[in-house]
Amino acid sequence: MLCFRLKFDCYGKHKWRRPETRLSATPPGRKIQAPSVGTGASPDRVMHKGISNRVRGFSLLAIFLVALAALAACTPDHPQSTFGTAGPVAESQKDIFALIFWVAMAVLFVVEAAIIFIALKYRRRKAEGFPEQMHGNNRLEVAWTIAPAIVLAVIAIPTINMIFRLDREATEAAANLEVVVTGHQWWWEIQYTGEDVVTANEVHIPIATPVRIVLNSEDVIHSFW
Repeated sequence: MLCFRLKFDCYGKHKWRRPETRLSATPPGRKIQAPSVGTGASPDRVMHKGISNRVRGFSLLAIFLVALAALAACTPDHPQSTFGTAGPVAESQKDIFALIFWVAMAVLFVVEAAIIFIALKYRRRKAEGFPEQMHGNNRLEVAWTIAPAIVLAVIAIPTINMIFRLDREATEAAANLEVVVTGHQWWWEIQYTGEDVVTANEVHIPIATPVRIVLNSEDVIHSFW
C-alpha cells in the first residue's frame, strides 16, 4: 500500500513553511499515524541565533581591544602620549582637555543615573494598564534647556580665554624668533624667518626664549610632535 505522508516545520505560532510531500511504503495492516507538529524553534532559526551570538561576541571583543589600545596610548609616561606635555602651551591645552573630559563624565553619570532610576521606578508592573498619557512638561523642558547652557558656559569661558591668551603670547614671541615648519612626505622642512637657514627634521631654538612656530603642510595632514 502506498500513501503520502506530509511533513510540517513550525516557524512560530501562526507561520508555517510550505509542506513537503514524501512518498513512503506502508506494510499492509499497519496504521498510519499523523506526524506530530513541534512547537520549538526551527533548525534555521537556531542556527541564525547561534551565528548572531558569535557575531555579538566578536564585536564586543573588538570593541574591548580597541578601547584597551586607546587607553594604552593615553598613558602620560609614554613618549608619544597626548598627555606628555613638554611646554606651557601644551600644558594649557591639556588643562582644557581635562576640564572638558570631567564635565562630560559628570553629564554622563547624571544622564545614565536618571535613565536607570526612571526605568526601574516607573516600569510597568503586572496587572497594570497603560499609564496616563502626558504631552509636555514645562518645568522639565526649561530645566534641560538651561542645564546644557550652563555646561557650555563652563567649557566655553576658559577655552576662549586660553585661545586669546595663546594668540597674544605667540604674537609677542614672534618678535624673538619665528620658525616655519612645513610637513612633507616624509620629512619636515624647517625655515627660520629673517635667517638664511633651512634644516630638515630638527628644530634649533635658543634656551629660555619664547619663539613662534608656524605649521604648514605641503600635501597631507601631518602631526607635529
